[in-house]
Amino acid sequence: MAAPVPPLREQSGRPLAHFLVMFMLSILIPSLLLTGGLIWRFSVHDRERASHEALQLARSVTADLDRHFDSSIETLLAFANSANLQNGDLEGFYRQVASTMGLRKLNVLVKSDDGQQLLNTRVPWGTPLPRQELSKSEKVVFSSGKPAISDLTIGAVAKHWLVGLSVPVMRDSQVRYILTMSIDPEHFQRLVADAPLDPDWIIAISDRAGRLIARSREHADYVGRAVHPDVGEWSSGTEGVHRTLSLAGPEVLRGYKWSAKSGWLIAAFIPSEAVDAPLRQLWRFLASFAGAVMALSLSLAYFLARQITGPIASATAAAKKLGVGEKIATSRSPLLEANELSEALAAAARELHERTQDLAANEMRFRSVFEQSAVGFDQVGLDGRLLGVNDRLCNIVGYTRKECLEKTFKAITHPDDWNAEDDLIAKLLNNELSHYQLEKRLITSSGNQIWVRVTSAAVRDLEGQPLYRTSVVEDVTERRKARQAAARLAAIVQASPDALVSVSPIGQIETWNPGAEKLFGYTAEEMIGMPLSLLVSSEHFDELSTDIAAAMRGETLNTETVRRHRDGTLIGVSLAATPIVSNGRITSVSVTMEDIRDRKRRENHILLLNRELAHRVKNTLAVVQSITNQTIRSSPDPEKFRVAFQGRLQVLAAANDLLMNTNWDGADAADFIDKHLAALMSRNSAQLRKQGPKVAIPAELSIPLGLTLHELGTNAIKYGAWSMPGGQVDLTWELKNSNGSGERRLFITWKEHNGPVVIEPVHRGFGATLIERGIPDAKVERFFSPDGLTCTIDLPLPQPQRQFFG
Repeated sequence: MAAPVPPLREQSGRPLAHFLVMFMLSILIPSLLLTGGLIWRFSVHDRERASHEALQLARSVTADLDRHFDSSIETLLAFANSANLQNGDLEGFYRQVASTMGLRKLNVLVKSDDGQQLLNTRVPWGTPLPRQELSKSEKVVFSSGKPAISDLTIGAVAKHWLVGLSVPVMRDSQVRYILTMSIDPEHFQRLVADAPLDPDWIIAISDRAGRLIARSREHADYVGRAVHPDVGEWSSGTEGVHRTLSLAGPEVLRGYKWSAKSGWLIAAFIPSEAVDAPLRQLWRFLASFAGAVMALSLSLAYFLARQITGPIASATAAAKKLGVGEKIATSRSPLLEANELSEALAAAARELHERTQDLAANEMRFRSVFEQSAVGFDQVGLDGRLLGVNDRLCNIVGYTRKECLEKTFKAITHPDDWNAEDDLIAKLLNNELSHYQLEKRLITSSGNQIWVRVTSAAVRDLEGQPLYRTSVVEDVTERRKARQAAARLAAIVQASPDALVSVSPIGQIETWNPGAEKLFGYTAEEMIGMPLSLLVSSEHFDELSTDIAAAMRGETLNTETVRRHRDGTLIGVSLAATPIVSNGRITSVSVTMEDIRDRKRRENHILLLNRELAHRVKNTLAVVQSITNQTIRSSPDPEKFRVAFQGRLQVLAAANDLLMNTNWDGADAADFIDKHLAALMSRNSAQLRKQGPKVAIPAELSIPLGLTLHELGTNAIKYGAWSMPGGQVDLTWELKNSNGSGERRLFITWKEHNGPVVIEPVHRGFGATLIERGIPDAKVERFFSPDGLTCTIDLPLPQPQRQFFG
């Protein structure tokens, strides 16, 4: 018979419904507050956005207005320099400006310093024009000689509001007249009306006196009216944003900016009602939504409380029965958790009995694993002594079980590894680690050192206090040696500058080092698993298959071939293929590829230079022979022959020096000119002015073009500009493509200035022939004008070529 259950104390607390209401309010109220905060932030952001947009609109229109004034001032200044106006031909100037400005529907007037209008395109020529006192802006033009812009004023001829843009008409450094463009306010209204505006926005322009010049809407109703009387308060800076009353009455958000060019005020404004209306709608919606949600939440809280309290009462009764050992029947309710609690209480007694039986079975299984495992097990006390070991651990350290249990774990651990493990043990016992793993050295009974991997965990009592440690010990000596050997080999492969690749018997890439990545442009992730044929062009496929087959038969291959880069270019490589043997059989092929493009380039370049040198020597000897014969014919005087022949030989030497210095690739045009005229210009270097783009003079043109420049320079010293101290030679060149055909042509101009009067020579010597016909396929023309010789040279240039190998 069950013992009587003592009566329960009266419990204090609050009902579940109260907590459900508080829970729902705790969720709902922060959500509403957050929503309100977001709406408030939105309202602030929307006002800031509207303020920013107002200021940006004012800035944009101000910039457009200033650009418009700059353009108009440039136009007026151009008219101010008109020959008709400068010569006093006002009627001619009237026709000129009326025909031009009439197209733009703008009018121009000219006024003297006594205020008399001399012409006005608003009326026909000859119409009597009034005299009126000069405006402030017109006086500024007469006094400063600088353009000025007037405020809004009534035109003496137009008889309506207009704005004057005035510029000075200078004569003998004095302001003779002012030229004024009279602009109707409608001109500025079109400017602001063209601005991209939302329907609620309005742009307005007012002058320095506060009169409205233009308005994007209802312009005719407001032009000439004074702006709001508080303008001085909100327009004290160069720009800003404020709220104020509009001319029509309602409050507006206004952005303004003063134009530095005209001194006018440009304002962009929007009714405050249009800015604030969306925000008021959001607040009204939030208030309605909050009331509805509050009512729904309270109703739902009381309903849920009734659904929960019943199952809780049933679970409480079942718990009382469990306390006195009575059987518990499960109860069913709408609450899933209550049903699970009822079933859990009913199963509690059965589970306690089953756990006792399972604990005994687990102990037997653990002992079986502990004794028969292929890895070592030990149990270590808090003082470090070995409390238990299995046979495998005894085999690892070479001690009997009895000998092991007489030792501490430090007695069989290498001293150099004590500190590392002590730190881990301290963290394990302090519950900072659930377990630890490390590799350390053990000292066997024979004194040898072996490497083991230790995985250790703490065994604790029910209160969480450590009782001892249990460890799994695995011998990893051989595995560590293999890992170190593999690491050394991998380091060698990774550090190699050559491409090192291993390939399977079917030609599939198994490894790919950084040298291969650098040489071919593919990463290891892209190439491992791919066929080696990706690096081989179609004509080398058979060669690749043959090489792999030979390596798989045990042959070693060394050859030079080509392989393909990622971008499709072919790369010259020195290739070595060696079979890889594992367990007595060939499993793969090691392929080493060395980049030999630089070596091939050097070899081919040396061969090219040797051929070019032989060719140039033959050509130079032929040129020397031709120059010798022609110079002898044209120079009967031995001294003249010596000077002319020596100068032409110097040109040949200079050309060869340039070619040698540029590896026969041709010389830059500026360097070419300096080199060939250096001897002639040693005392007259300031008398040569040269200009042209950077362009290479090819090797085949170096000698003929150098001889031509030499002859021109020699003639200039003897007969032309350089024969006088103040003489100048302008040497220019430009590169063009001929008729879109892609042919490049070089145009060279030799023009002499400030020399003696030039007369075309009657006698034509070898020098003239050399100038006009010495350059193959060139068109050379000389013009003998009295102020100096002009020589033009039009010659084709071959496409630039450089030799690349590999």
